[in-house]
Amino acid sequence: DASLIIEYPDFIDTLYYRDFIKVEPESLIFAGAGMSSIRKDEAAQTIELDGIGWIAGNNSIGINAYANAFLPSDDTLRVAAGIRIPIGILPGSVNGTYLTALIWDDEFNEIMRDSVELLNIPFPDNQTIWFRHPVGIDSLIHAGFIVPENQTGVFCSQIATPRGLSESGSAYAKLNGNWVSLFEASGLNSDLGITLETGYIFTDFNSQIKLSPIITSDKIYLDLSNLVFDKFDVQLYDMLGRQIISKFSLQDKYLELDFVAPVSGMYLMSFRLDGMSFTKKILLIANR
Repeated sequence: DASLIIEYPDFIDTLYYRDFIKVEPESLIFAGAGMSSIRKDEAAQTIELDGIGWIAGNNSIGINAYANAFLPSDDTLRVAAGIRIPIGILPGSVNGTYLTALIWDDEFNEIMRDSVELLNIPFPDNQTIWFRHPVGIDSLIHAGFIVPENQTGVFCSQIATPRGLSESGSAYAKLNGNWVSLFEASGLNSDLGITLETGYIFTDFNSQIKLSPIITSDKIYLDLSNLVFDKFDVQLYDMLGRQIISKFSLQDKYLELDFVAPVSGMYLMSFRLDGMSFTKKILLIANR
């Protein structure tokens, strides 16, 4: 864990990171960045609405989760490593209370979730939930959190100061099991104060895939142990685009690829790791 403390003349601002340092052999290199929907000229705050409750937090109308829409501004491949949540109110006792952060796709299908136990620390407080696996971002996603269940008081995260109806807002609320805009759920046009912790990949995936020296006439062995992924698929094509792979098996991140290569030459191996796709050229030499 790590904490950053900035002292101002009239107050102290503290940023807490949970599980900040992760050790992995030959890990991919990332440049840390953050995506936020709050503009530089806006403030973040907690809001209590009569007859509704706290936004974005505990309420009486059935909202149990909040999210922001995030769309990459360029075509550079990014990964999301976690979500930083600015907390405005905590229950009196947070022991055993967990804060869960999630990423959903553009249709709110869940992609990733992780949780941390809430810390009973002074405000202002930003608690970061780091995902166990980074998530590739190449299109619109939603990122947010589930409101923690606690019987001893209120939990509330900060949102941007409410905007006029002519301004844009990308916040959503899960109201009675259905995702709707925050405006439709509460009458507030705003964005969550959360920050999506992202990074650009400087080391490309191809350099992380190691071709084993064990090559036979109809098999290839690849070492994928440097990569972090949940889902995997691979196809092999000749330079005319004809598919020649028959099947593959993956065990402990070592790939055994069975194929029938008609002649020696250059081939294209197409990979898909989670939501990211890329291609690697390989030279095959038939020994029959």
